[in-house]
Amino acid sequence: PMEIAPLPGGNFEVKGKYEVDPDNKTCECPDYEHREIECKHIARVTLELMWENISRLDEQGRPPKPEVIEPEFESVPRLLKSMDHWVCWEQKIHENKDGTQRWTKVPIDVHTGSFASSTDSDTWTDFESAKAYCQDDSNSTCGIGFCVNEDDALVGIDFDDCRDPVSGDIDETVKTALDHMATYAEVSPSGTGVRAFALGELTTESNQADLTDEAHVEVYEFGRYLTVTGQQIGPVGDVQWDETGIEMVEDMVRDD
Repeated sequence: PMEIAPLPGGNFEVKGKYEVDPDNKTCECPDYEHREIECKHIARVTLELMWENISRLDEQGRPPKPEVIEPEFESVPRLLKSMDHWVCWEQKIHENKDGTQRWTKVPIDVHTGSFASSTDSDTWTDFESAKAYCQDDSNSTCGIGFCVNEDDALVGIDFDDCRDPVSGDIDETVKTALDHMATYAEVSPSGTGVRAFALGELTTESNQADLTDEAHVEVYEFGRYLTVTGQQIGPVGDVQWDETGIEMVEDMVRDD
């Protein structure tokens, strides 16, 4: 495959040596000046951008900030609303070990505006306070999140990269799991994932697994916060006891 790497400012490096400007349709390859038709490097970069397989970097070398779904506060499950386990979250840039950068969802303590901890209840709040902070335009909050804790009998399930944000189609493996679950599930902020919450107990120490080439599952009952959108999937509008559903997800992570 043709290797394409984003460069700061919006251009791309192709094959490790040619810089392509997809806006001005220019390429540094030797053949560019002599072609009557657009060179293959420009064509490939243009197609990869159209297919959203690659993205541009800004002048600071950062990828574009992902668009996220706004929370539907009224549709958030009543059980979750009743618990003081809430934080807000912001998108922050994180630098990977290889020097590349990515946007992450950082939990925020609404009382201080600084980082919240998924293991420190002093940094959590009630639902209405989190909602009010999220709706305050004076901060850069993107949404709300719920911290699962070992004393609340709640299990959080996170299916990543399993949903088409345009069509709403869900990976068949994940769809089968959701069809057999009897509890609340919703769309993740990116639109590409699914969250679920269930009452029950985990019996395995494994907590994550790859399901397909892209889809991934993680399951937690403490030490984790999960973003909440209220964008419900399926017929169940509140969190329910669902030991069968939890066992099914546990089987997924055991089999990895």
